[in-house]
Amino acid sequence: MHMPTYLYPVRQLDSKWSLLLQNLTCLDPTTVGFCCDPWRRMRLTIHGEKLSLDGKELPLTPAAEAHALAAAELEPYDWLWLWPWPAPAPPGPAVELRVPPQRFAMCAPSEAERDLLLHRLRDAIDLSHGPSSPYAEWSFGAVLGQGTFGTVRAVTHRASGEQCAVKVLSRRGLESLCNATRALAREKAIMVRLQAQLGHAHAPLIQLRQSREWSDDVFIFLTPRCHGDVLGLLRANRFDETQAAALTAGTLLAIAALHRAGIVHLDVKPQNLLYRTPPSHGSRARFVTPAGEPAELFLGDYGCARELRRADGGSESGGGAGGSHGGGDEAPLPAARGGWCALRNDGGGTLYFTPPEILEEELQATSADVWAAGCVLFSLLHRRPPFVREGESEEMARLRILRAEPLYAPAAGETSVVLSTGAAACLRSLLTRSWRERPSAEEALRDPWLLAQRGGGRGAVAAAPPQAEHDEPDSLPAVEAFDLSAWDAVPPTLEEKA
Repeated sequence: MHMPTYLYPVRQLDSKWSLLLQNLTCLDPTTVGFCCDPWRRMRLTIHGEKLSLDGKELPLTPAAEAHALAAAELEPYDWLWLWPWPAPAPPGPAVELRVPPQRFAMCAPSEAERDLLLHRLRDAIDLSHGPSSPYAEWSFGAVLGQGTFGTVRAVTHRASGEQCAVKVLSRRGLESLCNATRALAREKAIMVRLQAQLGHAHAPLIQLRQSREWSDDVFIFLTPRCHGDVLGLLRANRFDETQAAALTAGTLLAIAALHRAGIVHLDVKPQNLLYRTPPSHGSRARFVTPAGEPAELFLGDYGCARELRRADGGSESGGGAGGSHGGGDEAPLPAARGGWCALRNDGGGTLYFTPPEILEEELQATSADVWAAGCVLFSLLHRRPPFVREGESEEMARLRILRAEPLYAPAAGETSVVLSTGAAACLRSLLTRSWRERPSAEEALRDPWLLAQRGGGRGAVAAAPPQAEHDEPDSLPAVEAFDLSAWDAVPPTLEEKA
């Protein structure tokens, strides 16, 4: 068995790490009566996928692993030390490198240097997959999320520096469930269509950058890379009305873009509303977090999304796996204002953000996303979904949804929320019981309260003519607030207007 080795980086010299090392083989109780200084210098060289210790190559394979290690986690190495001498405390934050059958613990003097060393080691392991792998084109970073069939990781394109996220899914895991395979195929078809329909428009939507299969995994590269979701922001604090209005407007912009492309999302909720900071120039989906940080909103996760078909018989949906069924499964949708047909319910979505027509009439249509946007707005202001309290049954939530009766009154221990007249009216509009009377996403963006909040409280924004310009770049005219065809045009800055 190979002895574990403790390494300690002193400083970085170009791409080389100077390290202190002691191979702990001297601890023989018959010859050693005390614990000697366990450190001496050793140089770790990282060049591409090749590692070497003092000039001796350390072969890497995809089976190698590197991860952060807390001081308490060095206990697996304690068997090398005999009582009464304890294992030496690590001199700094540690990284464990496993190159089967060897293990190394490398301690850095600071968190920043530890993170850099960890990144370099992981990148070297990735490159060991070979030049034809996705790892040769992309530098894989931290794990952003974990799912049933794989992980989501941060990635950077090695040539351009573009930052994206990638879903790495196990093909065997997907094939074990035929429904999962079909769902993935449908989601990819949705994103391909979205990419073709919207092109490079500045829509607040997560879009497909690249998709490929390699070895036993499926890699789906998504752009842009985000920093978190709205649910995480809600867990920290409540949104005020100005912040909630801006985020709701961004949500409706994303929904309107999907509907223009003939796609209904069917799972709009805080977990699927992602954000990044700082916002990009010209973004129409800017908002301020409860912590006061400017951010930009994106709608993602198209696992429940479906393609629509025109009520006049047009085939703009492309006939993909997520398209409508046909004949009797369709019904005209006047509220869509885009001429799309409704679909029969396929069971997707999240109950607490599901509209009455899905529970009652088994219909899925663009109106469902508008209802969900209303549930998101309620959640931003109350820090909980509108139709259920903690500990209540799903059946109780279903009854309230069918009655369209949100829980405005606070429960015991909850803080009372007093809504302005405009906010209450906007909620009533988005949560209209009848899907035929509920506004479309583009109509909802004309809501006076949303426009007034986006315009810094000036109610005159709603009445502004389409070509009118305002003194502040954040005060968008009504046409810019809902007209998706204008998204390619970057709004002028104050200097340009002057």
